[in-house]
Amino acid sequence: MLLNFTTLFVIDKKSEELLNSIGIINVLTTGDTRYDRVSSTVHINRNITHIDKFKSINQLIIIGSSWPEDEVVFIPFINTAPQGVKFIIAPHEIDENHIQDIEKKLCVTFMRYSALGNNSYLENVQVLIMDNIGMLSALYKYGNIAYVGGAFKQGLHNILEPLSFGLPVIFGPHIKQFPEAILFSEAGGAISIDTTDKLTTVIKTLLNSKEQIKINSINVTLINHQVGSTNKILNSIEWKN
Repeated sequence: MLLNFTTLFVIDKKSEELLNSIGIINVLTTGDTRYDRVSSTVHINRNITHIDKFKSINQLIIIGSSWPEDEVVFIPFINTAPQGVKFIIAPHEIDENHIQDIEKKLCVTFMRYSALGNNSYLENVQVLIMDNIGMLSALYKYGNIAYVGGAFKQGLHNILEPLSFGLPVIFGPHIKQFPEAILFSEAGGAISIDTTDKLTTVIKTLLNSKEQIKINSINVTLINHQVGSTNKILNSIEWKN
């Protein structure tokens, strides 16, 4: 089937070389079009009043697409987190049993997003639980640090969205099938952890504003360097009527 394609567009030279090794030479390395999409997302200025009020002057850690295997690691840290740090948990599965399981493990003040009203008093709420879908990408603009779930078992979820906002990104240990995780880890903009102790050590370092500024520069520069694959593909296609 591969021989029947006019051109195969791949994300990296390793993929091109692999195809070449089996005699497929109609290959062009263009990069990953996902970078183009997340780069455009950054420029969509979506303000969420409740999140503004919730964060206030605190540092905010966004926990996106978490599974129980992730929660076992990060909830103990939340329960002992220093003052001035708040959390948003956006679990991958938002069924009632899962939400209740998260709530039972939390020893700090929390509230569900669905329970917020116009007059919600959020100053003393430390954890906001997102029990809806579709908002996660808009939340990252408010974050100082992101944790993205799935890399303990199910498969790492989208780390490009928080990276595009320049956030330091933390995830679990199983990332060898995810080239973007390896790329940003090697550059210093993302970090893999496997225990609560390691997570605690990493976050304590990342709460430093100078460290956040340094990593923001690394991630934004690297994202921008990867942008452009869509145009490369379109420019390579010979359009026919």
